[in-house]
Amino acid sequence: MEEKLFNRIMEKEMSKEEELKIPDSINIKLGKAYEIIKNDEADNVKKRKTNRKRNAIIAASLAFLVLTTVVVTPALADNIPPLKELSQYLKKMYFYNDNYITKASQINMSKTYDGIEIALQGVIYDDSSLKFIYTVTSDKKLQWGVQLRKNSLKINGKELPNNQYFDRISMDDRKISKEDDKLEKYAVITSYDISDLKLDDDVSIDWCINEIHTQNYKFAEGNWDFNFKASKELLKENSKIFNINYSTNIGGYKFSIDKIIFTPLETKILASHDPKFYDEYYKVIKSEKKEDEVLKEKIEQLDGELNFNNLYICDENGKALEGIGGRGYNGKEVMLFKPMTYIPKKLVITPFSWKLNNRINKVYKDDQFINLKDIKAPLEIKQGKDMSFNINSIEQDNNKLKINVAFKGDFIERRAREPFVIVPKSAKKYQSNIDLFDSEASNVRKVDSWEYYEKASNINNTLDYEFNLNKDEEYYLVYNKYEDGAFMKDRQITLDLSK
Repeated sequence: MEEKLFNRIMEKEMSKEEELKIPDSINIKLGKAYEIIKNDEADNVKKRKTNRKRNAIIAASLAFLVLTTVVVTPALADNIPPLKELSQYLKKMYFYNDNYITKASQINMSKTYDGIEIALQGVIYDDSSLKFIYTVTSDKKLQWGVQLRKNSLKINGKELPNNQYFDRISMDDRKISKEDDKLEKYAVITSYDISDLKLDDDVSIDWCINEIHTQNYKFAEGNWDFNFKASKELLKENSKIFNINYSTNIGGYKFSIDKIIFTPLETKILASHDPKFYDEYYKVIKSEKKEDEVLKEKIEQLDGELNFNNLYICDENGKALEGIGGRGYNGKEVMLFKPMTYIPKKLVITPFSWKLNNRINKVYKDDQFINLKDIKAPLEIKQGKDMSFNINSIEQDNNKLKINVAFKGDFIERRAREPFVIVPKSAKKYQSNIDLFDSEASNVRKVDSWEYYEKASNINNTLDYEFNLNKDEEYYLVYNKYEDGAFMKDRQITLDLSK
């Protein structure tokens, strides 16, 4: 929901009279960034549909970068620490994996302007993306972390297409310096999607940064330009490109999967669909007519399938691809997933129902509540057709609860996010109010549900779920059920990659 709201904010055609209620969970960073760019060069922004799946900080960084271009040119510096020293900060980034360090080419160049040093330490170039790993050290406070503006990128002397430039950029930073340090320092990764470009194995890179935001809409200006050569050599052997050219019809709109790219850093799926869909989408979504509610539901489902939000993708063994981002422009979709450790023989794509999987529509029924003290392990709980889990053991030590669960059947990695919640007995009165109910559950949950998703691909699909209890309260285990049609197996797409 939040990424859709963010996309709507960024749409040039959005009605100026439309009132948007932005949830508190969307960081203030987004609002501030939007205020800056809306009066900048936004008139050149064309209508586009983007899909972002990370937190508000990344969203705000992208917003800030919408009108910018990022370019790097190397200047030699002997005091730049090796890439491995940065890994302790980089690993906190959602999309990061160890290959970012082992597969990066060391650059070691730095430039300083207006009290800010940018030290480019590594570059990663493959068939999927061009990534820059660098640090930013500033004698000024950087109000929202590292926010770049008015930059440019050239590959072999050619700039990226202007009308798609902002959609290609993703960026994340982590603060290195401490609060009482005189200088602020950040570890940063800026990534450009180049998966649709035909480029040589060895290229010349021109990356130039001209402005960095400091505080209160003020910018440090300079010419942090970096020029160097980049090669695919370190990643080419373990990368694979499949030209798929698969086409089908979804809800009356043509949908094609064009290319799949596997690299040690990420997996990408390039798809396309009829761009006219979004003319219909925006018209329907903005409608306040009651008779359009059914049409809204249909258009939301189509939107989710065409932009991959409502698709579950796994290999022939059931291992799911974990989405970490994406971009869309004029009917072109590029979806980004965490890397796979092997090249699968097949990918199976299953649509799932937007309505039946929407948290807003969820109401727990009485038979989904099990009193915690009544559970005797082992216990099998059925969640739907070909979907169940076994409670192997349940251990409680004072206020700590650990439940060991083994999954069976289909769509394990999605179900493993949150097969059940633990709530105090008093929360049962909120079972029809999902916001209040979720609030009670989050107070008990010890680990974020997304962490379970990442672990759910282990060999025996067995996980430990941990909770913090109040020893003076009584608790329920409330498990999730999936109605028929929640996962649309009759509409599965199977892509054979073994040929």
